[in-house]
Amino acid sequence: MKIIYEKAFAPETFYFMEGKDGFLMAIKMFSFLFLFLSFAVYCHSAVLSDNIRVYAYSDGFHTFIVLPDTCGICPDSLLEYEYAEKAWYLDGKNQWYRVFSVLFMNTEGTVGESRRTDKSFPVPAENRFAFRVGMTQYKMMRDCIESWVDRKTILLQDGNETFYRSTKPYNALNSCHSFVLKVLKAGGVDVNPKWGITSGLAVRQLRKAQAARFSGGE
Repeated sequence: MKIIYEKAFAPETFYFMEGKDGFLMAIKMFSFLFLFLSFAVYCHSAVLSDNIRVYAYSDGFHTFIVLPDTCGICPDSLLEYEYAEKAWYLDGKNQWYRVFSVLFMNTEGTVGESRRTDKSFPVPAENRFAFRVGMTQYKMMRDCIESWVDRKTILLQDGNETFYRSTKPYNALNSCHSFVLKVLKAGGVDVNPKWGITSGLAVRQLRKAQAARFSGGE
């Protein structure tokens, strides 16, 4: 009985490796392999070196942090995060008599996430900061952010920004300013989240850190 598939292993099936056609095929294969390895080395060096850029900025009232969405490979795709007290920021309960309870009692917090492609932050240059970190530090920052976000509970969808319920309570030590400082500190940036009580103190920490070895400038 003749086995139908045995011809697949016949010598004539490898004719393309002989003569001019075989030589051209080998050149193409080696060229592809070289390009693939070159790209792999480039990506490896890109994610290991301190060339992933993250941003922070303050408008005097709120402090934000912005990270690349794709680990620095496509730096134009950015995710912006902010933290706030839910009732004050989303429900409009921003009466002056709530200040004490907002700052000194554990109230519900929210984390806002939005996508952006530009780096033209609407604040003066002295209130925006850039830091270069490596892949390990970047992942630590992302992990820190995720530890604050309850992805199962969406509180509000406002344009391209989604507000999630926070896993952390809002208070004076867990403000929008300290949130940004804690994320940066998780990535190895030399800041002290305890100074995130006010915008001015947080900006001072950011300015000091940007002058250190993590600085990236614009």
